[in-house]
Amino acid sequence: MIDVSSFPISGGILAAGISWVALSAALGGEVADRMIESSGWNVVCEPRLQSIYSDQVPKPPSRSEIDCDDLPNLFGQDMGDLCAQSGGDLVLKLLTLDPAAAAKEQARELEEQRILRKMKHAQSRCDCAAHVVAADRTWWIYAGTLRLKGGETDLKGALLSKLNAPICAAMEG
Repeated sequence: MIDVSSFPISGGILAAGISWVALSAALGGEVADRMIESSGWNVVCEPRLQSIYSDQVPKPPSRSEIDCDDLPNLFGQDMGDLCAQSGGDLVLKLLTLDPAAAAKEQARELEEQRILRKMKHAQSRCDCAAHVVAADRTWWIYAGTLRLKGGETDLKGALLSKLNAPICAAMEG
C-alpha cells in the first residue's frame, strides 16, 4: 500500500493532477478530431488526391497514319503518284510500324491500373493521415491547457506530412 502522507504534496493535489491527466488524455483525441474536421480536411483531401492521380494516368499514344495521299503536300505531286503506283501505302505502314507497341500498351495499362487502385483508396489514405495526427499525444496538452499550449500550429502541414508518411502511403493498395 502507498502512504500518500509521505509525498511532499497533499493527496488532494495529487488526485487533482491525476484527474487532469486522465481528462486531458480522454479529451485530446476528441479535440484533435474536431480541429481536423473544422479545418476541412475531410472535404478537401480526397478530391485533391483524385486530381493528382488523374493527372498521372498515362494517355494512349496517338499514331499518325501517313499514306500516299499525304506525300504530294510534302514532296510534290510526282512523289505522290509514284507512291500510289508502287504500293507505297504498304511500305509507309511498315515504316511506321512499332514492334514494341504491344509491350508499351501493356505497360501503359498496368500503370493505369496502378493509378486507378490509388484513386480507389484515396479516402482511406486521407482517413489514415487524420487518424495518425489525432493520435499524437500533444493533443493531450492542448486539451488539458484549454488550448493555450501545444496542439498543432500548422495542422494542414501535419496532415500533409502524415498523408505522405509510409504508414499512410501504404494505404494506396
